[in-house]
Amino acid sequence: MKFYRFLLLGLALLTTAAAADNWTLPRQNTELTNATTEAAVLPLSLAWQYIATASPGNRSQPVVIGDTVFFANGDRIMALDTVYGAPRWFYPSDGPLAAKVTTSLAAYDGHVYFGANDGNIYCISASTGDNLWAYNTLGQVRSSPVIAEVGGEAILFAGSDNNALHSVRADTGEPIWPGGFRTGDDVASEPAIDASGAWIYFISRDTRLYAANAQNGKFRWAFRMSFPTLNVVPVLGRDVVYLAGGNQMSSLGARSGVRKWTLTFPAEFSAPPALADQILFTPLRNSRVYAITARGKVKWEKPADTVTPARSGPLVAGKVLFVGGERGVVSAFDIETGKLLWRYVVQPQQTTAAKPASTSVLVSPVYANGMLYVLTEDGVLSAFRADAADNAAPQINTLSPAPGGVISGGPPVNISAIITDMGSGIDPDSVVLTLDGGAVEHTFSVPDGKVTYSTPVTETQVPLKNGRHQIAVNARDWKGNALDYSWSFTVDNSLPKPRIKAQTTPGLVSGTSSRRTRSTRDRNETDSRSNAQPGQSREQQSRDVPRFEDGPPAPPPPPPGGGPGGGGMMMPEPPSF
Repeated sequence: MKFYRFLLLGLALLTTAAAADNWTLPRQNTELTNATTEAAVLPLSLAWQYIATASPGNRSQPVVIGDTVFFANGDRIMALDTVYGAPRWFYPSDGPLAAKVTTSLAAYDGHVYFGANDGNIYCISASTGDNLWAYNTLGQVRSSPVIAEVGGEAILFAGSDNNALHSVRADTGEPIWPGGFRTGDDVASEPAIDASGAWIYFISRDTRLYAANAQNGKFRWAFRMSFPTLNVVPVLGRDVVYLAGGNQMSSLGARSGVRKWTLTFPAEFSAPPALADQILFTPLRNSRVYAITARGKVKWEKPADTVTPARSGPLVAGKVLFVGGERGVVSAFDIETGKLLWRYVVQPQQTTAAKPASTSVLVSPVYANGMLYVLTEDGVLSAFRADAADNAAPQINTLSPAPGGVISGGPPVNISAIITDMGSGIDPDSVVLTLDGGAVEHTFSVPDGKVTYSTPVTETQVPLKNGRHQIAVNARDWKGNALDYSWSFTVDNSLPKPRIKAQTTPGLVSGTSSRRTRSTRDRNETDSRSNAQPGQSREQQSRDVPRFEDGPPAPPPPPPGGGPGGGGMMMPEPPSF
């Protein structure tokens, strides 16, 4: 039996968020923009955490309906009260599901839907968790279900590893397209449906984006992609479809499939983009996020720095961009400028020598009804809100040199401490380290909260003077609570000096300092590359000119036969673009 723990960290004030909105579909809506018009209020503080068992690789995005948040954790669905994080029900109620949940959740008309690796799409009651129906697709379901109003009724669409996109009635699970819309390979990502409910767009692992009539499944056009389809979803804008895969982003005409532009980036995408106000926010594996206009132009002066690579799609709530990434780092940026507005590091639970010292955000956060929900792969759902109580200052530990210790003053003297804040997070710009009353140039590692400084190594090897020395660390959290901590150590230069390996450059040595030298160099090179606009070489950095591919190709002619109900016929080979 699985073991669940409930942890209440702060009592949120019961205020109603302005323009509050539910979050009921994967990536928020049928266009898959992963954006809500609800305005996020910052800074946020941790209101509560619900701790379940770890679920490595969990990419199931939660849904929120009123005062209930629903999320999947491996082989179980959970419904929690949004105010305190208290459980309402579990599905199954008597133990784990005999399969693993492999999709995000969807909610519609009092029902919650999800797909699993046993080939089933499940429908359960949102109020009780009772099973209502299951539809077997004859293949693992990795494509998150999307519900849309089509032809006057609610239709659920989801792909399957039986090479088909399926269409079933959301209330009964009755199939509408017998056998599904057949393609040449698995349909593993969620489909997008336009606002009118007339067109549906989906990607097959046969490397094609398909467009079809959402009501009858009639084929419209197909586009052959030049990059892998893994973790690629179609995002719908104004009469366009956006695709981002490999290191290329393309804009296609939604009715024609004709490519409008293609933009090349300096690194591969780490997750699908978000779309808000006709601006695309796309994360790269080099820990940068770019803002791109509908015409393929770079919006921000420089990309936003997420510190660690984003492993989940960005989320837009009003004018705020949220990005979750490796090692639990969650960042919030101004969508107009890319300026950092808030940052928090979700700490891993039950860390031991046998367990990792960090956890990652693999699924996009959700913002609904005034709260931000972040699900990490260690099985923890963290809930944040602007009015959650946070009156505690940041904490400091792991001090070096040890308080009251006696050491040699020979360089390098390595000074460090770890600062954390479980309430609203550390404001990195507030961190100051002083030695004997003078501020020193330090480094601050956001993921582990470590602030470090080493006395310089020079050719003359000047040590710290004998006697007592004082270190002070000052920092604030995002709510303004201040840490002011100091400790002292004593230098006795009659003690053996630190061992120093062969010197590499004047003022720098190998070992720890040389690693920092390489880290600094790599960081500078990364900054240089990341400051280049997508599609530009270093020589092009001063020009905001993305590199377009020449000439839009014509869409392929519609193939004969195929589509839903075609006797299991596979789609014929469309021409390559």
